[in-house]
Amino acid sequence: PYPMFYVRSHAKETPQLDAESYRLSVGGRLTAPLSLSLAQLHRDFEQRTVTATLQCAGNRRRELNAVAAMPGESVMWGDEAISTAVWQGVSLADVLARAGVTDGTGHVAFESYDACEKDGQTFGYGGSIPLEKALRPEVLLAYSMNGEPLPALHGYPLRVIVPGYIAARSVKWLKSITVQDTPSDNHYQAYDYKLFPPHITADTIDWDKGEMLGAMRTDAVLCHPRDGQTLPAGVTTLKGYAIAGEGARITGVEVSTDGGVTWRGAQITTENTPYAWCFWEVSLNLTRGPHTLLARAHDSLGAIQPTHPREVWNVKGYMNNAQHRVSVTVM
Repeated sequence: PYPMFYVRSHAKETPQLDAESYRLSVGGRLTAPLSLSLAQLHRDFEQRTVTATLQCAGNRRRELNAVAAMPGESVMWGDEAISTAVWQGVSLADVLARAGVTDGTGHVAFESYDACEKDGQTFGYGGSIPLEKALRPEVLLAYSMNGEPLPALHGYPLRVIVPGYIAARSVKWLKSITVQDTPSDNHYQAYDYKLFPPHITADTIDWDKGEMLGAMRTDAVLCHPRDGQTLPAGVTTLKGYAIAGEGARITGVEVSTDGGVTWRGAQITTENTPYAWCFWEVSLNLTRGPHTLLARAHDSLGAIQPTHPREVWNVKGYMNNAQHRVSVTVM
């Protein structure tokens, strides 16, 4: 439900947009640029529905910060910066086709109606995805969330939904779409959401280098029990979520109660489809004493999760998909 859906925005204020006066500009490398109202999107394009999980690139950053502290003012997310909804809207591919997209190469840049402030400048949040991804049927221009109009915090009246990519690419309060030869030069694409190797620090970082973030990685998280919890001896049910990387599906989840020496398969208890998380659980008999519980997932493309957060540490704290570990004491 949207009151429980995590929120991450970059501007100080949430745009207050009116559906009647709203306009979406579609331009760039197109033969028939468009200016569309919300009513036109509803009337002139087929409505589509996608169930998709959005995950902040900084989900589980707190575990990386425990390996080595990070500079700056990044949100120290635990494992909660991830949520799933049923999105309704129109296919981005259909809109681009109407606007006269010429081929499948290049990038599609999005800009928001919000007002971000950085280094004395004010600008709309933005980002881009490869045109090849933009033409995929799962990518939506969404006006509905769980059967209701988008709440203001989640992008009313229109946002992009890019299943399988970090949520930073699912731009809210969508103002414009531009087809172009290069990725977006918006600050949040060109500088902020970039991945650097573990040896790069705040003192050695070169913003012109680094990997622009896009596709998500396969991950499994143990939600119950929680880290530091004390449990009674006997049978305990371990529960969590798992999400596959771009274009993949979860094929299995395993847990370990001895720090990774041995593993046992868990049961997936919900629908398991690409682009959306699934829930899993397994009941185990825990003996008295301290235990390090681990969770890991497998996907249909053969992805393997790193063993420890130190293997994926980076100065921005992004894309932590190391095996999730929880320490508990059984009395």
